[in-house]
Amino acid sequence: MAEYSREENLAEFSAAICKRFHDPMLLETALTHRSGTKGATRGTIQDNRRLAFLGDAILGSIVSEHIWAEFPDWDSQKMTRCRQRLVEQSSLASVARQLDLGPLLHLGKGEEKTGVRDGPKTLANVYEAFVAAVFLDAGPGAARKFVHRSLLDRYSGDELEQKARKDAKTLQKEAEDQSKKGPTHA
Repeated sequence: MAEYSREENLAEFSAAICKRFHDPMLLETALTHRSGTKGATRGTIQDNRRLAFLGDAILGSIVSEHIWAEFPDWDSQKMTRCRQRLVEQSSLASVARQLDLGPLLHLGKGEEKTGVRDGPKTLANVYEAFVAAVFLDAGPGAARKFVHRSLLDRYSGDELEQKARKDAKTLQKEAEDQSKKGPTHA
């Protein structure tokens, strides 16, 4: 992202993702870390935590709906594993990095020096907050389109199938539990 004013950077970002916010304060809030509100007059600048809370629920719903529609033969456990892996912190942080959200994040002066801008938790939260901002600004259809474009379209059906498989640790635990029970007889 080039060195421009914050407003110019946000305008450039909005153009890049083909989304112009009707309420620019939603975008500003989504991109404000809690440390970025320090020193501001109370109530003038909000941080992104409330939006991240809402975005987490919206994201879970959109991802769940996608998995449910795309994989009608999957049971609930398989769908849950896939959803968990798609919305886990590392996955969302990766998407936020691809969207270049980190450089747009408004941080307090002290946090600038700690590297929190590039931390996976911070980036995952800013992505969730951004999803909520799109939802509130343009509605559920726009949020669904954004999540598909930024997250879900990154994966083929085979890659989602891989995410839905049990990991080695789970398989080992199940085998150990079964061996403790002993053999089953008909």
